[in-house]
Amino acid sequence: MNLEAAVAASQKPNRGQKSCQNRAVGLDLVRSLAILFVIAGHFALNTPFRQTVFEGVSMFIQGSALALFATGVPLFIMLTGVPERQ
Repeated sequence: MNLEAAVAASQKPNRGQKSCQNRAVGLDLVRSLAILFVIAGHFALNTPFRQTVFEGVSMFIQGSALALFATGVPLFIMLTGVPERQ
């Protein structure tokens, strides 16, 4: 095999790999946020953050954060099934 053939073979995407040109960057960013929400949700459930008193402005912040973190797993699962652009 000569050098040109080796370079050409290395530039072809393998059967199981997807080309980066077909990736939807926005969906990848949302998927990354979903992963962070899952991590934050586990953090919130396993630290004193969960046992703090809900009152005043902190009630709104804590309730909003917990509701947002709860969307992590369903959002990630939904985005896993989204097909790539053609």
